[in-house]
Amino acid sequence: MSLPRRFRADAPPVGLLPIALAVVAVMSLGAAADHVRAQTPAEVAASCVGSGGAVDPCLAGATAAHSLMGSMSLAGGAGSAIPGTASNLGTRVGGGPRLSFHARAMASKWAVPAADDLAGERDPTVTSIRLGAAAGVFDGFRLMPTVGGFLATDLFGDVTLSSPGQGDGFSGGVRSYALGARIGLFREGFTIPGASVSVARRFSGSLDYGDVPGGDVLAATVDPATTSIRAAVSKDLFAVELLAGVGWDDVSGDVTVRVPDGAGGTVVSESSMDGSRHLYFASASMTFSLILTLTAEGGWAAGLPAVPGYDGPHDPTSGRVFGGFSARLVF
Repeated sequence: MSLPRRFRADAPPVGLLPIALAVVAVMSLGAAADHVRAQTPAEVAASCVGSGGAVDPCLAGATAAHSLMGSMSLAGGAGSAIPGTASNLGTRVGGGPRLSFHARAMASKWAVPAADDLAGERDPTVTSIRLGAAAGVFDGFRLMPTVGGFLATDLFGDVTLSSPGQGDGFSGGVRSYALGARIGLFREGFTIPGASVSVARRFSGSLDYGDVPGGDVLAATVDPATTSIRAAVSKDLFAVELLAGVGWDDVSGDVTVRVPDGAGGTVVSESSMDGSRHLYFASASMTFSLILTLTAEGGWAAGLPAVPGYDGPHDPTSGRVFGGFSARLVF
């Protein structure tokens, strides 16, 4: 028995919709597994003290690790999953996937306790370059004659290189990779905006901060993975596509905190840690020659929870701004 016309797909699936659903399921399971073993920053600091470290350096080291994990997730995945529009890519005439490629230059504000001074703070502006690709694999369902794109599906992936620099205690850049899916709520039309929700799993390389043998009072190594959820709406107004969205990042991973032992050696404490934050973003885009879209985007990310017992100058609860520019090609 055939479905009523208003619930039929705009175009037949190309066989990749089950892959999109599998991507979402795997990312959700990965995030759940990380939380089973993750600790709070206070627990990481307690583990450091239990290994022989002094209280203040251990608290500052755990706070630094926590802030770095949040900053890395922001630098790698700030803003919308696919720049320019909240509407899904859709498929080509005949059912083949529509392809999109983008390059994005981003800058985000980091903040972390100073590695060389318990009474100091470092707040570098970190630049990132992201290269991404997406494929529209399903056109979705038409709910009404003028409302389509329900459950339209895009698969996407990207790689990001962030450069915190070496002048603030960091040891070079860090690379991250992401895989995700964007699911449509409805496609933009003359009377309604486009709206979609995306979920991505991002894996970052490890980042080293500080050098205790070199004289610093703390050091941290973090190796986080992030589950990112984004919801966005967009509408073309006078040839400018305006987009607004909200997101949630859940980050977890392995951390190593190092502090002096007071006798010329180093206390090493290895643990795992997690945290989460909300973020808000908006962008304006213009499309040229039907295939090239240029986008300016900016936003604000909420702070992380305070670490009980830490009273240094760094405030992990303060928000962070980010912004960037991207170019996207659609074929």
